[in-house]
Amino acid sequence: MELDKIINNAIEYSDKESDRLQKALSAAIISFVLSMPTKGGKISGRGNLGPVLDKWKSVYAIFIASLIPYLKDIESSVYEYYKQPIPEKFNTNINDYLQNVYDLNSIEISLENYIYRAIISGEDIQTFAKEIVKVVDGGLVKDIINTYITDLFAQYARILINSIADELKLKTGTYLGGLTKDSREFCVEKNGKNFTRSEIEDWNKLTWHGKIPGIDVKTQCGGYRCVHYIIWQ
Repeated sequence: MELDKIINNAIEYSDKESDRLQKALSAAIISFVLSMPTKGGKISGRGNLGPVLDKWKSVYAIFIASLIPYLKDIESSVYEYYKQPIPEKFNTNINDYLQNVYDLNSIEISLENYIYRAIISGEDIQTFAKEIVKVVDGGLVKDIINTYITDLFAQYARILINSIADELKLKTGTYLGGLTKDSREFCVEKNGKNFTRSEIEDWNKLTWHGKIPGIDVKTQCGGYRCVHYIIWQ
C-alpha cells in the first residue's frame, strides 16, 4: 500500500511550503510597518493591515489548492486497496474538507494586537519593524501549518478507511504508519499490531501526550502530527 509514502510526501511538501509562506508574510509585514504613519520616528497611527493580509491570503489559498492532488492520491490508494470505487461524494467533498484550514484569524489577530500595543506605547518604528518580523519568523505561519495542515492528510485517509470499514462491517484493524524518532509511546506500542474494534475503541478512555481532546481515536490515532492509520480487515 502506497499510503505511507503519499502521506509523508504530502507532509514534507507542506513543511517546505511553510517556509516560503512565512518568508512571504514577513516581507509583506515589514513593507507595511515601514509605511505606517510616524511622528518623530515613532508610530503615530495603525495604517491599514487588511490589504496586505488579503494579498498574502491569496498566496495561501493557492497553497491550499495545491494540496488537492495529495488528497486525491490518498483516495485512490485507499479505494484501490479495498477494491472499492471512489464514491462521488468524496470527489465533491475535498473542497469542503479543505475549508477547515482556511481560517487565518489567529494570524490577523496576533498581528493587529501587536501593532496596537506598539501604537499605544509610541514605539520607534525601526525597532518595531525588527520585533514584528521576529514574531512572524518565530513560527506564526509554521504553527498554523503544523497544527492543521500536516494533520489533515492522515486524518483524511482515516476518514475514508473508517467509512469503508463501517460499510463493510469490518471488525479488526492493524495499526500502521511506521515509526520515527518522534513517535509517541502510544504509537510505538501499537505499530504493526492487530486489534479488535472494541480494543481500539477502548483507547478513547486513555490519556497520552499529543492526544486531541474530543476526537475519536479511529480518526486521530496518536494525535497531533501523527501519520498512523488503522487498516481494517
